[in-house]
Amino acid sequence: MILEVKNLCVDAFTHSRRRFPLVQGVSFSLKENHCIGILGESGSGKSLTCKAILGLLGEDFEVRGEVRFKGRNLLELPREERERIRQRELCMVIQSPMTAFNPLFSMKNQMLETLMLALSLETKKATKLILEAFEKVNLREGEEILEKYPHQLSGGMLQRIMIALCIALSPAVIIADEPTTAIDVANQVEVLKEFRRIRELFGTSMIFISHDLSVLSQIADELLVMCQGEVIERGTPKEIIVNPTHKTSQELIGRRLQLIKIFQECLGERPCF
Repeated sequence: MILEVKNLCVDAFTHSRRRFPLVQGVSFSLKENHCIGILGESGSGKSLTCKAILGLLGEDFEVRGEVRFKGRNLLELPREERERIRQRELCMVIQSPMTAFNPLFSMKNQMLETLMLALSLETKKATKLILEAFEKVNLREGEEILEKYPHQLSGGMLQRIMIALCIALSPAVIIADEPTTAIDVANQVEVLKEFRRIRELFGTSMIFISHDLSVLSQIADELLVMCQGEVIERGTPKEIIVNPTHKTSQELIGRRLQLIKIFQECLGERPCF
């Protein structure tokens, strides 16, 4: 296993140091070239779980349990070592591409700085690496893109730029936190296609977070359903779609099927279920 999470718990503290449990007893294992999807409503603990894995939570949170990456418990490593691993081997694609980059700097400035620091590259080599990554996610005219500022690019393009940056870093694991939420349907299809291509080309392992079952069913090998900070159900996408056992899973699937039915009726089609 490349990543093993055992009994992960996250508590938050108020200013008076009162403890509030947010995530309780989350466990899963991620194999090489495997994708785990985490499904749940807003506030279910999906993103919090992944931020705890990466060590991105502040001092007002306490994280317990084990997060073993290539056999090493990340929660026990010094901060500098965790940052090094996060820069090179554990990458995160966040859900809001329009706010992922600093609006005051060009894409070239931001992307080259990241690659030069993480990989200890010179400017010329870092530029070549990111242009090659752009090609792999079908971003043409890469040199022109690098000269632009974030506000000059679409949400779908910015999302693919984040994916390209992950490719350039060649991480062992990519954590994608609702990467299709803030973009239109056409770009959602393209972004999912790029994630599937990454797996095919590089065998990268992934954790894919979403509240959209239809998105996860296209990319995940295994699903975890979360509710109120706990994993309430797990299985393959097919198993959970066909035979959900928990009430929350049933509600999530029921809503999706109802939306499909309404859409088909608007198109004048016969419902498929």
